[in-house]
Amino acid sequence: MKFCLFILYILNAAIGSSKFNSDAKWSMWKVTHRKQYANLVEETNRRIIWQANLQEIKTHNMEYKRRRVSFKMGMNHFGDLSSSEFQRIYHHQSFKQRSFVYIIQEVKPFLPFNNSFIVRSVDWRKKGYVTPVYYQGTCGSCYGFAATGSLEAMIFKKYGKLIKLSEQSIVDCSSYYGNLGCSGGSIIRAYKFVMENGIQSADTYPYTAKAGTCRHNKSSTVATMSHYIKVHSNEEALAQTVSTVGPVAVCVHTKTRSWQFYKSGILYDPLCKNYTYDHGILVVGFGIQKDEHYWIVKNSWGSRWGMKGYIWIAKDRNNHCGISSYATYPE
Repeated sequence: MKFCLFILYILNAAIGSSKFNSDAKWSMWKVTHRKQYANLVEETNRRIIWQANLQEIKTHNMEYKRRRVSFKMGMNHFGDLSSSEFQRIYHHQSFKQRSFVYIIQEVKPFLPFNNSFIVRSVDWRKKGYVTPVYYQGTCGSCYGFAATGSLEAMIFKKYGKLIKLSEQSIVDCSSYYGNLGCSGGSIIRAYKFVMENGIQSADTYPYTAKAGTCRHNKSSTVATMSHYIKVHSNEEALAQTVSTVGPVAVCVHTKTRSWQFYKSGILYDPLCKNYTYDHGILVVGFGIQKDEHYWIVKNSWGSRWGMKGYIWIAKDRNNHCGISSYATYPE
């Protein structure tokens, strides 16, 4: 009898300790990501989702330790969102093919492919071409971040100055060209806005993560462009461009759990499609690790996501996540 009571005591103590640890982790996560909820009911629901996500991450990482998957997942600021909520909030836009043949007269022909231009690895961050990672918030402005990222690199290459450009001006002012503010848009329509109006720096037109009235001032512009180039839709051409030109804006499919909680490693996910696209990002280089090739990609989901805001995507794996299908850069 005493032995049974002792076992019950141990079990209760273990359960209590587990609950304490869970409470502590939840509290720490809320503080870290500045999460606040309207009432106890909402917080309870969010915690249930967070707990389920945490368990999924742990299960995935056990598979990573067994070398059955190529990347790690980690808890981040998306932790209290279900998969459907994450997709609804962060995937506003659907990149239709017509968006990428828009203003076709502005497209300069792409150079023929020549693999002698391709190096084994390149990282334009190390050469000063890339500005810090930003968080787009719940505004569907990834098209603006991808466009400005490629423009920032072009300016640095030409003039040796790294200037943070205004995504907000693209969000607020490019609806005339077919973009939808915080509800999505296309990179080349952002280019069209810059071609006709120029673009201000983020200092004079800062990011607010919400659509507002256009306040563009041509007298304050710091950059413009004459045209853009559409890269041939294959990974060899993309590698040639990245290795010889610099960072390139691309569109990818990200409606997977792997993107929501990516932490490190080379992302290869069979659920990541190569024929549909919902997110604009910036390829800043490529590399190789243990004979596995990868693209180095800058995202706009903040520095607490992924590897300080970056992700490695599997390279030369049948256009994984559609990374080479719609690649462009300005001139």
